[in-house]
Formats: sequence, structure tokens, C-alpha cells
Amino acid sequence: MEIEGRMQTPTIWGYYDMKSRGSVNMGVKKTFGKYKGALSLYLDDIFKTDRSHVTMLHDGTMRYAESLWTGRAIRFSFSWRFGNMGKPERQRRVGQQDEAERIGSGGGNSSGGGGG
Repeated sequence: MEIEGRMQTPTIWGYYDMKSRGSVNMGVKKTFGKYKGALSLYLDDIFKTDRSHVTMLHDGTMRYAESLWTGRAIRFSFSWRFGNMGKPERQRRVGQQDEAERIGSGGGNSSGGGGG
């Protein structure tokens, strides 16, 4: 289960005076099939508080705007991971790692001179 929220403090942006706004969102996730499958349900803006209220004062005229749009939503998702989850990932080797192992192993003749 997950609960998250966001808050925007009141701010002045140019001629605009914006009131605070925020939202609380919640989600639930259930895995199954040895963690290969997952069902998720998310609820956005549970309390319907993510609305903008803006006042603008310019040249002696005051305007007020309030958004009627809301970010309230219900989202549902299903996912499934394919492939062999028991098989470990292939380890990648880089040149520096190879070089360090080769130098550190001794490899027989470490004098550097040929034998001849």
C-alpha cells in the first residue's frame, strides 16, 4: 500500500496571485505467480483538493479564476514478467577488471623476459 501527497504553497507569479493547492493519492499493489504478475489500483486526488484559484490584478482590474477541472482519477494496471526469473543475469566484464585479474593471477612467468 502506498499513500503520497503533494502541496503547492501560495505564490505570486507575475500578475497572478495563486492560492495553495494539493492532493492526496493512494495505491494498492498485489503480486502473484511467484512475483511474475501484479495488479495495481491507484486513486488520485482523493479529497478533490487539487484545484487552482488565481487572482489577477492589472491596471486596476481584478480578475478571479478557479479551475473546474479536477485531477481525480482511478487507475488500474496489470503487468506480467516473462522469462526465467531463477536464472541469474549474465555478469558483464569490463577491460579494467580483466586486466586486474590477469596481472594479479601471476600467470606463470612473471619476469617478462622470454626464455630463449
